[in-house]
Amino acid sequence: MKQDKDLAEFKGETEDEIIEIRDISDEEAREEILKLLLDGKEVVYLSDIIDRLKLDLEQAHRVCLELIDEEKVYVPEE
Repeated sequence: MKQDKDLAEFKGETEDEIIEIRDISDEEAREEILKLLLDGKEVVYLSDIIDRLKLDLEQAHRVCLELIDEEKVYVPEE
């Protein structure tokens, strides 16, 4: 339990914080991700997508990879 608390503090979270992940289809996630990416002017990271849209990590990652493969969005070179 102490290790879990240390990890939560490391992430900047508290044990009182509960993040609810929405259960939506990949198509809904795709629409929301595209809207988020196309509406903004700043660089959006996968973690931003997950936080702002309250999506599951695996779903957000999968949908983003599909959008990249379809050339709907791109990842800038550093």
